[in-house]
Order: sequence, then structure tokens, then C-alpha cells
Amino acid sequence: NLILKNYQFSGKVFDFICHNNNIYAGSDNTIVKYEIVNNTLEMKDRLIFFDQIRSVQYYNEKLFIATASKGVNIVDIRNSMMNLEDNIQIGANVNSVFAVYNRLYIGDDQGVIRIYHKN
Repeated sequence: NLILKNYQFSGKVFDFICHNNNIYAGSDNTIVKYEIVNNTLEMKDRLIFFDQIRSVQYYNEKLFIATASKGVNIVDIRNSMMNLEDNIQIGANVNSVFAVYNRLYIGDDQGVIRIYHKN
């Protein structure tokens, strides 16, 4: 049986991912890390960006966070605290990001999917 538990955020949740025992939720301009403890969420960390979060993707101990007009932010989650590692500016509003192997696929509002190879 499924038991419903609601968790209220201060803004809109645009995307989230679950990894290990954590949930990373993109709400307005903030990514919030929650740890799942006894079927409840405990906030552990958060990062604030200058623009609205559109998409969150996990790959290889990193979060790839697409923000509306500030590109893709790369956040290291190997430690207990999230650390902003890099930012990719693409010159267009970003709607989605997908990370796999050493590639980033970034979809923008101009109908373009950009492929970046990460070395």
C-alpha cells in the first residue's frame, strides 16, 4: 500500500531527483537537499541561483541543474554539502538537461538540443 505524505515548499517544485537516501528538489531558484529519515524529509543543504530552475539531472556524483537564462550549473554532491563546480552559459534560455557518460544534452527555448562533451 502507498501512504501519502506531502511536503510543502516555499515555491514551485520544477524538478527533483532521488539519489541514495537523498532528494534534490529544484524549487524556484533554489536546489534543496533533503535526507530521507524514517519516511520524512530533513533539509540538509541548499544552493541559491540567480534564475529559475527548470531541470535537474544526476550523473556520476554530480547534479546538472538547468536554469532559465543562466545555463547549466554543475554541482558536486560527493560530500555532505553541495558544492557549485562549474557553469555552462549557452546564450539561450535553457529548458532541460540530460547527462549521460561524458555528454550533456541541453534543450533550449529556440528548439535546439546542444551536445557538450565533457573531458
